Amino acid sequence: MKIICVGDSLTYGYPFGEKYSWTGIISGKKGWEMVNLGVNGESSGEILQRVRKHEYFKNGGSKIGSEKKADKVTIMCGSNDFVYDLGGVNDVLANTLQMVLMAKEEGIRPVVMIPALCEPAQAREAWMDGLGVDYEKVNSQLLALGKELKAAKDRFDFELIDIQTGYEKYHKYVDGLHPTKEGYELIAQIVKEEL
Repeated sequence: MKIICVGDSLTYGYPFGEKYSWTGIISGKKGWEMVNLGVNGESSGEILQRVRKHEYFKNGGSKIGSEKKADKVTIMCGSNDFVYDLGGVNDVLANTLQMVLMAKEEGIRPVVMIPALCEPAQAREAWMDGLGVDYEKVNSQLLALGKELKAAKDRFDFELIDIQTGYEKYHKYVDGLHPTKEGYELIAQIVKEEL
């Protein structure tokens, strides 16, 4: 199975790199081809622009990774939109649904992933404390995004993986925003079970 994975640093595997990302862990264990197209720091709008510019989904995704067509595409974004105040829940939802429709037009099954919440106290200590990021607001927006994606799932016909709920019990981060290595392993387990 070939799966294209678009997203931000939570897909890329920051700060450990692709080998330790949830995509890398699944590739190693399942033998699936996981094409990691996560880029650190990108908003949902930037991810959408990149998908369009590089035509990741063109010809069923055969332009990236191996030449075979992709079976599925995972889409996970929104955290950076809320941390950097680049857009609201409706903006992230619209950008995500654009990618869902683009994937479906090319015959690739879309799988949307709800990002995990952050740990506000740890995030303030590790990131941008001087810029006054309201991480409690970030979490409320991530929760609202999850609700909107669940509501849109059947109407737009995509699969949904709720990382937010699945990660909640573990809830450990290296910097308040990014999972530990064990956290990425947990995400890989959640995704593997759902795919």
